[in-house]
Amino acid sequence: MQQNPESQYVTEQLANRTRLVYLLVGDLRDLLGEQLDCSERKWISAILDALVESLHSLHELKARGGYMQEVIDERPCWANRVRHLQDEYRRLYSQLQNLQCMIGVCSDEQFGQRVESIQRELRDWMMWFVSHERHESRLLQTAFLIDVGGGD
Repeated sequence: MQQNPESQYVTEQLANRTRLVYLLVGDLRDLLGEQLDCSERKWISAILDALVESLHSLHELKARGGYMQEVIDERPCWANRVRHLQDEYRRLYSQLQNLQCMIGVCSDEQFGQRVESIQRELRDWMMWFVSHERHESRLLQTAFLIDVGGGD
């Protein structure tokens, strides 16, 4: 089945943004795997800036025509599950913005004093993000793979 040009463009942009987000999360994970000092604050801040922008663009692409509308169309009774995922995304995004702001405005000295808690908060956010993405994928797959029938 051939996609129309606009749909194909959105699909390509969605794939590109998804890759970029995962690359940025991977870069952040790699940085957090090292012994952090004040010099990494600027790198972490730059990654968070790009991640906030990319995650926002990714979600806007996912929301074109309605966030997970294909799931709701296929399984109308799952609208609450979709709404829960969308609410969770908003909390994830808000938390990321808070971390971005906090790291962006703190001095190198403040960063050094809070480095352990910052690392923990960023790791917790990354685990939450990965979990959210898995739930989103699982819901999408399950909506189309469940065969509801009367049997033989």
